[in-house]
Amino acid sequence: DFLQDFVDQTGTEFSITDEYLERLRLCVGRAVYPVIFPFLWDFQHEENEQSDARFEAQQRILRSVAPAKLDPVLSPFSHDLTMFEEGISILEDLAFQIVPADMLMV
Repeated sequence: DFLQDFVDQTGTEFSITDEYLERLRLCVGRAVYPVIFPFLWDFQHEENEQSDARFEAQQRILRSVAPAKLDPVLSPFSHDLTMFEEGISILEDLAFQIVPADMLMV
């Protein structure tokens, strides 16, 4: 990515050791990403809106179908979906945890 290349070139030019290069990458990322991401998000706002609308429509369709019709494995749980909801919650938490910490600062 552009910032990493910039930091690497700067590090090479000023003979920065690898130990400090990692710190410099982190500092540059934390300084630049919060400034640049809002512009990038605005740039892709329309495309994201279309994707979100399509995703929400797909969710509505899937929620209207009985779980047993979606997957026969779920049919024993169709009367009580708490285990299914718990599984979804676990996956959502996992997805949140694998997001890089720097992205959460934005």
